[in-house]
Amino acid sequence: VTVSNVDGAGIDLGNYYAGNVVENCVVSTVGGAGITAETVRGCTAYYTGSIGILASTVSDCYAVQVGQGGWAITATTVKNCYAEADGSGTVGISAENVENCDASSGNNDAIDATTVSNSEGWSNSTSGISGNTVINSKGVSNSGSYNGLNAWSATGCYGQSASGYGLSAAQTAENCYGKIGR
Repeated sequence: VTVSNVDGAGIDLGNYYAGNVVENCVVSTVGGAGITAETVRGCTAYYTGSIGILASTVSDCYAVQVGQGGWAITATTVKNCYAEADGSGTVGISAENVENCDASSGNNDAIDATTVSNSEGWSNSTSGISGNTVINSKGVSNSGSYNGLNAWSATGCYGQSASGYGLSAAQTAENCYGKIGR
């Protein structure tokens, strides 16, 4: 299914309803949310309004969100995805668990999650990655005094910031590297 050039939502099956699955669909240039369902797999949602993809589980997807506020992808679990948030105040990926993902944001955190593993986040205005537990991941901040990677606990991570801390860990940082400057 391909949906394009609509004022409202692209595909909306409701969020967190048992059994709702959207798979291998494309949504482009929509005024509202791109795709909303319990599970979203193998989909593309680009040039969306407030949210690119809203689901419980998102995997193998690509999302570009350009509206003000919101997220390119927001879910409980996000795996193997790419997210780009270009709208004002938007986050690339917001989730409890993020694994094997790449995200960027022009105006907020690229990845904001409880647990982040094997992922990369780049932000032009705040932190590349913010999470409680961050493992084998890279966070970069290209603006001001924001940290490249913020975590409670970081293992095997790299963080870089234009002028803030490259990597900031409140409790532990093991086998990590932080860099200030470009």
